[in-house]
Amino acid sequence: MLSTTSPEKHVPSSDGTTSLAQHISNIVHDWRMANGLKISVAARELGVSTATWGHWEEARRLPSIANLQLLSIYTRIPIQHFLCPNHKKCPFVGK
Repeated sequence: MLSTTSPEKHVPSSDGTTSLAQHISNIVHDWRMANGLKISVAARELGVSTATWGHWEEARRLPSIANLQLLSIYTRIPIQHFLCPNHKKCPFVGK
């Protein structure tokens, strides 16, 4: 199910931007690592499958709006930070 390779973290595209999937992947992965959690533990605590969490970290799938809300609550990271790969141009930051 899960790929044995993971995407490189924090790698912008050739135009200097990051895709939304990669941006969310970076946030989810970095938060989990900073909190010393295994994917299985974070997934269980959030109420999703290990495969689902793994897909988010691999930037293979985007979380649903409902799961983004849960991720925001669980990680205590404001939801707008998940939605804007480029914070300098984000219309949601600061609102």
